[in-house]
Amino acid sequence: MALRFAELRRVLLWGSALLVSGVLTVRNALGPPTHEVPPAPAAEVRLPTPAELQVVHQRWASLQNELDHARERRSGRPLPVDALEATDPEGVPWLPSGIPDNPLAPGVGWVLARCGGTAEPSLSPDWFYCQSTGIVHPWAPSGTLEQ
Repeated sequence: MALRFAELRRVLLWGSALLVSGVLTVRNALGPPTHEVPPAPAAEVRLPTPAELQVVHQRWASLQNELDHARERRSGRPLPVDALEATDPEGVPWLPSGIPDNPLAPGVGWVLARCGGTAEPSLSPDWFYCQSTGIVHPWAPSGTLEQ
């Protein structure tokens, strides 16, 4: 009888070990439990403050003034967009202050060559520059800046 009890005990221990091993293997294969993550809320549209608008207008006027001066140095011909950050033949920058940042436009400042102040929804350049006229306009959220 003692032999049967020892065999029964051994079978039960091995059976339990196999059962626990199987459960742990399945749980490991399934990975951690997943939790539903709610979607991020839509970004709120924030209108620019009067101070931000004033900065944009100042930078806009300064940039247009430098573009007009560069046009005079080029005998009345507007700069092409790829020359905005270049220098003249004497090594003097066409735009001494460079391209200013537009605080209303997200990301790194850049200029889009386009006559008219609209862009695809995925684009938000700091400035729109018309190469044929030499006129620049700032990018701004819809309806916040007269262009």
